[in-house]
Amino acid sequence: MLFKISLLSAVFHDSGENLKIAFRLYRGPFLIIEFLFLIGINVYGWRSSGVNHVLIFELDPRNHLSEQHLMELAAVLGVVWTLSLLSFLYSASLSIPPYVNPLVLVCIMLIFLLNPVKMFRHEARFWLLKIIVSIICGIFHLCRISYE
Repeated sequence: MLFKISLLSAVFHDSGENLKIAFRLYRGPFLIIEFLFLIGINVYGWRSSGVNHVLIFELDPRNHLSEQHLMELAAVLGVVWTLSLLSFLYSASLSIPPYVNPLVLVCIMLIFLLNPVKMFRHEARFWLLKIIVSIICGIFHLCRISYE
């Protein structure tokens, strides 16, 4: 429903240039949210066909996210995304600078990821951070080797 409201607000309320800027600013976080949702659908497909994805991807069998958890996370972040988009489109009426809204959205997503408190799937978030750090270290290692 919020997505339909955002779409109608974008079409009927705002000029074309501001809509192009909003599209460029909000497509990155939307792709992350869409990716989470599609991962949830993929995990559902694996479970329904009997594939042991926990063993294949070497996940901890006690602390991994189910398809419901992934889709729930994507839905919550989707609501935050649409509210941020609506506040961007109506920023003149709300008397706030328009470019603060995408920054706040990205900050909320990063705060959720980097939250050290053991809540909101702490083990899964820090597993993801561990994987991201190992990927970045591998990239820097390859760059160092190529320069030597």
